[in-house]
Amino acid sequence: MFYLFIILLVGISLSIFPFWKINIWLAQGLWIQTMVVGMYAFSMIESGNQIKIKNIPLCLLSLWITGYTSIIIYHGLEKGVLNLKQIWPYFSFLTMFIFYNITVKYMTREMIERIFVFLKYTVTITLFVCVLQFLGVGQFFYILPNNTPGFNNNIVTGLIGNGTILSGFLGSSVALYLYKGKREDYLSLVFMFAVLMLTGTTINDPSIAGFVVALMCFIYFFRNNWVVLTILGCIFAFGLMGAWFLVGQQFFSFNGRFQIWENFYLPFTKLPVTGHGLGSVMTLSESMGRWKSAKHLHMEYFQIVFEIGFIGLIIVFAM
Repeated sequence: MFYLFIILLVGISLSIFPFWKINIWLAQGLWIQTMVVGMYAFSMIESGNQIKIKNIPLCLLSLWITGYTSIIIYHGLEKGVLNLKQIWPYFSFLTMFIFYNITVKYMTREMIERIFVFLKYTVTITLFVCVLQFLGVGQFFYILPNNTPGFNNNIVTGLIGNGTILSGFLGSSVALYLYKGKREDYLSLVFMFAVLMLTGTTINDPSIAGFVVALMCFIYFFRNNWVVLTILGCIFAFGLMGAWFLVGQQFFSFNGRFQIWENFYLPFTKLPVTGHGLGSVMTLSESMGRWKSAKHLHMEYFQIVFEIGFIGLIIVFAM
């Protein structure tokens, strides 16, 4: 099972190659779903840890989402309609639920630390791919028959396909290097921050997401060292001021997010308690003019409360 975990996690970045005919984010989701189902099948023949972990909020969330989705599908079938855009997100939820159970059943501390090593190698390789892309000799997405949408004017995308998402991915990966905190790990972090200056949605406009997430990781690991925290705070503050003078308001742009939230607020008020159901954001966005491509609200809490209501949001907060 350990090697299946490795293939799943490392393979996410490479999933565009086996599924090259679809959007890169759909490819990553399909890769996760395929691997998790395979791991579940393999769990039938391999015994795991006899550990029982009670998770009441996740139990309630699964019951709420399953019951509400069943009602929505039932009303659709009454009208002779089977909406795949509602069923597919539910399958994604089931995938998450299965992965949680597999992780609890098989994962050990030793296995987690070994996985960290593989993930750290994956991130390091991603950083080198970014350097090749910056030099103009590694834009491997162009070799795909279906050129990946979203690359357009990004400087570097690594193995992710989008500069802004890459920024968040690298920021969250800082924890992998701080966990052991060896000298080569800190050198890799210097390398990473140089790459973060090249990631973003537009050229010469690095995303702030990676820096914020990285700062949170540093704060957690050095939470008892006020000297380091003070230095980090000063560096981050001067960095923001420098970005303001060099780039201007564009660095702090929300890229239309306020308009998206405004357009979805009125439909949200119609069903605030239960929400509109999984996949409703994608379904409703198709009738919203220029925002029909906004298949995600770019704010997880609003996405949750819009689709599964305050009931679902309260359960999520209880986790």
